[in-house]
Amino acid sequence: MSLTALTMITDALRLANVIDETENPSAEQGSTGLRTLNQLMAQWVGDGLQIGWYTVPTQATTLPIDQQDERAVKYNLALEFSGEYGTEPMPNVKKIANDTHADLGKRYALDVQCSLEHLPAAQGAKGVRAIEQG
Repeated sequence: MSLTALTMITDALRLANVIDETENPSAEQGSTGLRTLNQLMAQWVGDGLQIGWYTVPTQATTLPIDQQDERAVKYNLALEFSGEYGTEPMPNVKKIANDTHADLGKRYALDVQCSLEHLPAAQGAKGVRAIEQG
């Protein structure tokens, strides 16, 4: 299933209690929502979540994310909207946002491994001796 930016924005605005279940976002809410969505995702990419995101140019654009990641985006976007529109997110929205963001971190965070073998061994360092002995 391909999800458009407008669908994601609408779902998140509803979760944030900005619009009710039968409402659609106003033109201004849609425009602000698209900007907020792109900002949030750019922040995540900058934080090392390599989810394949690129800036979405219009509300009609299909989102460049996997279906398994949609829930994390929706709930975290709802938190962004709560702050922007001055609404109080429901406790379960906060919990799901935090849990799903943590899951993204496990799946997409860069795994950087390096060897310290090329560094000179510390001679007589208490920390090193304790590790070697212990």
